[in-house]
Amino acid sequence: MPWPSTCRLTPGTICSTSCSRPSSPPSHPPPAAPARSGGKFRIAVAPDFRWLPGGPIERFVDEHVEDEFLESAFDRSHEAKIFLTGRLTPASHETLLKKLRALAHDFADLHREDSRLPIGQRHDLGILMALRPWEPPGFSALRRRG
Repeated sequence: MPWPSTCRLTPGTICSTSCSRPSSPPSHPPPAAPARSGGKFRIAVAPDFRWLPGGPIERFVDEHVEDEFLESAFDRSHEAKIFLTGRLTPASHETLLKKLRALAHDFADLHREDSRLPIGQRHDLGILMALRPWEPPGFSALRRRG
């Protein structure tokens, strides 16, 4: 599919719905910066880039990427899947949100630092973090009242 002429992704910008049709995969990757010596390319997207909330790329991730990502058994030494539930106060909930955001920032920092190394020394890695008030279906009926 040709890249839409309406797309002008630059560092710090957010992809709009003009870049791809609703409910379709992104029609293009972020543009690469001009070639540097040695034929190396650098992606021209800011490390703190965020998808347009509810936009086509976020919908694509919601509809396709999350399920594929979670298909793993997460049983290899370099993988982890941790799922926790608990009852927290609003203050503890806010503390946990801040820690998740800090972890996301740390990941971005490590990515930025490692991007200076040759591609052969790095590998793709995905992290999915989610936190919301939630209880597994059916648990409320089993909870002791008191």
